[in-house]
Amino acid sequence: MKKCARSARQRVIELKRRRRVSVGDKVTLVFENRDTVIFQIQEMMRAEKISDLDKIREEIEVYNELIPATGELSATLFLEIENQTHLREELLKFLGIDETVYLKVGSRSIHARFEEGHSKEDKNQRGAVREISVF
Repeated sequence: MKKCARSARQRVIELKRRRRVSVGDKVTLVFENRDTVIFQIQEMMRAEKISDLDKIREEIEVYNELIPATGELSATLFLEIENQTHLREELLKFLGIDETVYLKVGSRSIHARFEEGHSKEDKNQRGAVREISVF
């Protein structure tokens, strides 16, 4: 990896570290911005060895949803599941989490809106990473 790329990667890793909030021992939120989303797209392309232009455009379209608009917050929710042998059982424990996540500012509670396609009816499609589109 070139020195410039390493430096940029380290900068974004540090940025993400400052934007990470642990909620208990199993749930972590990373509040996203343009830089963190661009980094995530680059990491996905690198890890998945994506070079097809149409696939790259598709990834950009998906991840662009994470960039918050003015006056909004966007976060990625990580479920910290260490025992991968019981992944499905562990994920089922978090069923309904999309109805319980909120941000409390003073006396005001603002409930999160999760990405589309992850309702209770869609429980078999859930993963350990969830995108919260807007607070």
